[in-house]
Amino acid sequence: MAEFNIGDKVRILDVDEIMFGKHCFSDGDITEVVGFYLGNKDNPELRATKGLDDDLYINLNEEGHAIEKVEDSEEKEFDIVALFDRVSKLEAKVAELEGGELSPSEEEHIRTLAARKTTNELRKESIEKAKMFVEKILHTVGDYHIAVIGNDAYRDWISRAEFIVNEEKRTVVALIRPKTLDEVISKGIAKCNPDDVFNEDIGKAIALGRAYGLDAEISEFENAPQPDKVEVGMIIDFPTHRVPPYKVASIRDYYGEKLLLDSDGTYASERGVRIISDSEAKY
Repeated sequence: MAEFNIGDKVRILDVDEIMFGKHCFSDGDITEVVGFYLGNKDNPELRATKGLDDDLYINLNEEGHAIEKVEDSEEKEFDIVALFDRVSKLEAKVAELEGGELSPSEEEHIRTLAARKTTNELRKESIEKAKMFVEKILHTVGDYHIAVIGNDAYRDWISRAEFIVNEEKRTVVALIRPKTLDEVISKGIAKCNPDDVFNEDIGKAIALGRAYGLDAEISEFENAPQPDKVEVGMIIDFPTHRVPPYKVASIRDYYGEKLLLDSDGTYASERGVRIISDSEAKY
């Protein structure tokens, strides 16, 4: 079994053999060792190459076959767009930590990078991050863990969560219970703003974060971008039309105009549409 040190380059061979691997890496990605979980050399922490901006530790005894150490000369050619995106994020973080402001050229650089993605693409990223956040937190609290953030329920308990989703009221509630008891020790509620689009996964992330006192970690979900284009699977309505809300089953072009159809063949133009929910949207 290979021994790893901080800074070593690592190639991901099989994400399916790593717990939560497919959410943080793709097969063939090269990342680096940034630490060791609880100081254990058998559990190197690898920087995620996609999804959450976080690290994932690997159990070498069980998952070591799914990674390999590589030399710098073996690394794949850089994805320049991804590199620019990462640099822009780091620039913004450094400026925030230093309490300074970005120069006009730096601000323009960041705006240019962000402009490469559509609003719906950014929305999709937020939803995927929300899913991974929930999965990661539930994995953490479901077993022994050490934490210095969050509330007592997060720091002191091995626990589980139950979600209550109410699409009609546009709310998600997270009830936290000890792993082996039924008593509710904490609760978090996410209520969708009337002007925002409801999404179950984003709601779960916000409710779970509030239930565990992880307010800083959920700020990006509370400020997730709102979709500006209708996609299949969305629930829509038309405030200025006499058409009841329905789920979009397909979208067709009709002489340059978009027609939004439900499963029964009801259709309407996309003009004047309001998106109510994108919990099942096919972005």
